[in-house]
Amino acid sequence: MIRWFSFLILGLALSAVGLSTKAAAPPAPVDPTKGDDFTLTTPKTLADLQKLEARTQFVMAKVMPSVVGLGGGSGVVIEPKGTILTVAHVGSKANRDITLIFYDGKRAKGKTLGNYKAVDAGMATITEKGNWPVAEMGKSNTLKPGMWCVAMGYPVSFSKGQKPPVRLGRILRVTPTAITTDCVLMGGDSGGPLFDMNGRVIGQNSRTAGGVTGNVHVPVNVYLENWKRMLDGEDWEGSRTNPRRTGLTALDPFESFTSFLADETREPAPKPRTIRTGPNERNQEAVRQAFTEATKPVAVSTVRVYGEGKSLALGTIVSADGLIVTKASLLKSAITVRLHDGTVLPATKLGEDKESDLAVLKVKRTDLTPVKWRTKDIVGQGYMVATVGEAGEALHVGTVTSEPRTFRVNERAAPTTNSAYLGVTVEQVKEGIRLSSVTPKSAAESAGLKAGDIIRLINGEPVKEATQLRNVITKLKAGERIALVVRRGNAEEDISPVLGKNTAAAPPYDKWGGGPFSSERRFGYGRVLPHDMPINPADVGGPIVDTKGQVVGVNVSRALRISTYALLPEDVQRIVARIREKANEKPSEKTSDK
Repeated sequence: MIRWFSFLILGLALSAVGLSTKAAAPPAPVDPTKGDDFTLTTPKTLADLQKLEARTQFVMAKVMPSVVGLGGGSGVVIEPKGTILTVAHVGSKANRDITLIFYDGKRAKGKTLGNYKAVDAGMATITEKGNWPVAEMGKSNTLKPGMWCVAMGYPVSFSKGQKPPVRLGRILRVTPTAITTDCVLMGGDSGGPLFDMNGRVIGQNSRTAGGVTGNVHVPVNVYLENWKRMLDGEDWEGSRTNPRRTGLTALDPFESFTSFLADETREPAPKPRTIRTGPNERNQEAVRQAFTEATKPVAVSTVRVYGEGKSLALGTIVSADGLIVTKASLLKSAITVRLHDGTVLPATKLGEDKESDLAVLKVKRTDLTPVKWRTKDIVGQGYMVATVGEAGEALHVGTVTSEPRTFRVNERAAPTTNSAYLGVTVEQVKEGIRLSSVTPKSAAESAGLKAGDIIRLINGEPVKEATQLRNVITKLKAGERIALVVRRGNAEEDISPVLGKNTAAAPPYDKWGGGPFSSERRFGYGRVLPHDMPINPADVGGPIVDTKGQVVGVNVSRALRISTYALLPEDVQRIVARIREKANEKPSEKTSDK
């Protein structure tokens, strides 16, 4: 009788945390030798690139429903009952309540499970009943450098109702405890899944290590080998090899950019730029060469813009009668442009659009070749694009990571020594914003804020999304108060912290590395198209093309480690038409910018 009662208690204890005595085994990984494996490694032609982007679309459609955001991090559902793979620094500790959000906005309640902290592997589970969308498990011990892969997650810039960004890249190195790729990661991506090109989970986003090619993921085999311990809610340290970073041999792409000096020879026409990359990187020479068929014809519509004898940016020809667009905040007096054939012409600024940071320049020519815009639709998420250089080369190859959006952080990349600082991390909940953590000795702690508090009102305004607190603080200065209505338990109280000073040398999103970024103007735009090509700031203003050779946008800002922003064709054309009309500049008969 006593033995029977003991087994009953054990069964109740297991069911209390949502586990089953039969759930110790993980889902069986899909055998990589079976099924429709994608074997393309190095694309050699534009047709190969089109096959690669078609495969990316296949992976996106297959796995996106299973990718979830959870409390400032990300994860992926791998069992219909709700088992989730994430990383330890997101889960933090077992048995912690969390709220999960799917790409379609649906929410669910969950709990964290165990964490293998030394390797940064963690698990969680959905505590609500349901038949949840899942991703297949793959294997990481068969991965090899050069293979293509797709990373997803919900970064700090994620907005409600937006699909998780998609980053296409390649595997650079594999060890038993770390996969390194050039799928660029950002804060909030932690715990998000890394997929092979069959849509199978092969790792979880963990950390960055250096430049844009240093993105580290926890191999899925770590989870398979420690499944029961994490499922049982065990937190342990353990050990790992290469605890800090992987030994990358690839060079940071920014080290390879050629400088444009004041005494640069402007004749003859520019030659393709030499860019050093590792042999297995997404941006290696062979991949860029495969894109040349699409970029080469756009060379005649691409110019180099100078100010006071110094190279400032690229420019995009938008009309035959001498109109060129570029990034406005970079311009200086005495502007000149160098055409594709090496001709250097003086230019005047016809006007600029403050919201988009786009300037329209005018040169005295009527025989220029304007870009051929993609006009039927907007290039979709997950499709491949390339930045066009002056000689028609593909400077960078990347992916459209997200649908067009408005970036909500409205601030400059100026030094932040006088900017306001509260000292909290937050997550969106139904009632408002829950404080996930409070930084010791911060303004938040001094005011009495505690982890678990839920902010209901900010300066009298109801809380609708997590970015609201950040957006309010960015408009304030150190020493100013922010009025909060906070729920703690069943009671509400007014708390008005005096904001402290952010003494960080760079904004939080810059600490992830991957620069240099556009220094004059990075945020505060209207609609932009985000992509993940880490272009040099001196190359903004130029066109980007899709695999069909159509111009799908004009680069306007290298803003984040994960994002460069481009203005869409219809917006560029609208701005040009408005500035032309305001300047009373009538188009000639040869103009084809309509």
